[in-house]
Amino acid sequence: MGGVIVWVCRAGKDAVHYNYCLDHSCVVLAWDGFMVDLSKYTNKNDFRNLVSNEMQTSNRTSVSNWTGQLIAFSKDMQIGDYVLIPSRNSSSFTITRIKSEYLYCPDNEKGLVHQRRADILLRDIPKAIFPQDVQYGLRAYRTVYRVKQEELIIKTIEDWEKQKGGARHGRY
Repeated sequence: MGGVIVWVCRAGKDAVHYNYCLDHSCVVLAWDGFMVDLSKYTNKNDFRNLVSNEMQTSNRTSVSNWTGQLIAFSKDMQIGDYVLIPSRNSSSFTITRIKSEYLYCPDNEKGLVHQRRADILLRDIPKAIFPQDVQYGLRAYRTVYRVKQEELIIKTIEDWEKQKGGARHGRY
């Protein structure tokens, strides 16, 4: 079954790069280190080795977690997928739609070398509009992850926008 795909991608610790994402119409993987072009990595083993070396750890859980996030950002996200970017304290979200493949930007002035271009669709979506179980899912510890209940999330945002008199009707 196809359908809607929604990710959460945090804009750094305490959303320090949130405004950068909005101002530059992108989502970023704002991790220290990993100053390599992830598009050159083709399989999970390559990513595992990168994480092990970069993080100086062999802890299986940590390596698996970080590996999965690198793969999600650089390979699994697709053009047309939605991404929620949490604001500081995750009290609200901006919803974007991916419009580019993974980009390696080694000359980025902020060190945000891992990016995806995105259309900014709607800002300041309050977390409180979502049912409690969806809110719990949006609080996951990871930097980047695919959410559950994707159709419900999009429908909730659409309904909220209609209630506040938004111009859009239907899918973004």
